[in-house]
Amino acid sequence: MKKLTAAVVFLSLLVPTAVGAAGKPTIAVYPAIVGSGVSNFDGRGLDLQELTRRLEEALRATRRFILFERDQAVLEKWKLEGDIAESHLAREHSTEFGKLNNVHLIVQPMVVEFELDSSFAPVDGLAGMYDRTDAGALTVTSKVLSTTTGEIKYQITIEDGFSRGPEVVEGKSQTGVEPGDWIGLATNAGVMSASSIVNAIFPIQVMLFKSNMLFLNRGEGGGIQVGDELQLFSAGEDLIDPATKENLGPVEIPIGMVRIVQVKPKTSTAIPIGELMIPPKPGDIVRH
Repeated sequence: MKKLTAAVVFLSLLVPTAVGAAGKPTIAVYPAIVGSGVSNFDGRGLDLQELTRRLEEALRATRRFILFERDQAVLEKWKLEGDIAESHLAREHSTEFGKLNNVHLIVQPMVVEFELDSSFAPVDGLAGMYDRTDAGALTVTSKVLSTTTGEIKYQITIEDGFSRGPEVVEGKSQTGVEPGDWIGLATNAGVMSASSIVNAIFPIQVMLFKSNMLFLNRGEGGGIQVGDELQLFSAGEDLIDPATKENLGPVEIPIGMVRIVQVKPKTSTAIPIGELMIPPKPGDIVRH
């Protein structure tokens, strides 16, 4: 059985608005690291470089960003031990890195859970025979920093996993885990992380509400599937800090839940779940 979940935690109202020459934000992915809480990590099957590459490929495939082409020597200069987001020095390095390379956003992926192995249970009445179950689990938290301010804008946690079996085998010498299992975990983590980042910076929006159906501006490859249940927010006027006159972005008021019923190449359709507080309007926002 396979599972795949994603969670996004917003840590700031403001998302960076600086863009590159092509009108898109520039983004860089720091090399993936292993969190201190991964107590059972022994390096088997976990390729951190592959995880970083998969996230980069997924971000590039969204066509929403200009991806900073990694120069390992440059990135190693800024690579820190531990969690980049926990250190004031890390934020300073991120800001300096952004200024030097015109990068607006930096993503630091961290593996917080990893398992890829087979377990064996004796078969009653059959000496030397075992029920083998192959399983894998990968949880990755990616923190996204603005190089303009050094702030953590939001963080994304992706959970993916699978379980196969049990299968009766002789002895415990052979694992059923295959090389493609890790590639699948890394690919799913990259795709879901990239989709969550896109949906945070470029929110899913309502284009039209008609006949109790919402037509959204996100389609295939946009991180949504038929059956997904999402929260609907009414986008109001911009919130202005009276002291600094800083624009903190539009006020978002939750007005209900919707369910995706159709996904097309560039658009999707949703229906309300229960009664909405107010009728949706173009520009309202839908979030996971």
